[in-house]
Amino acid sequence: MAVKFPRVANRLAEVWNRPPECERYLDDLMTDTRGDRQGFPPDVASDLEALKKHFLKSAKSIQYGIWGNRSEFG
Repeated sequence: MAVKFPRVANRLAEVWNRPPECERYLDDLMTDTRGDRQGFPPDVASDLEALKKHFLKSAKSIQYGIWGNRSEFG
């Protein structure tokens, strides 16, 4: 993924240690809020999904989720 989408990889590296911001960024990557994005190739989308699962298991944060629900996590 980092080779195909270096901006995404660099941004993830920037926000990784800021759990609420990282979680929002991961959600934003997988949600088309503008209506004109073509989405990621299936392999990259799968990698992002796996990365978010790992992040949620390892981060000590409050989980917001894409629907704005709040629950303690970590």
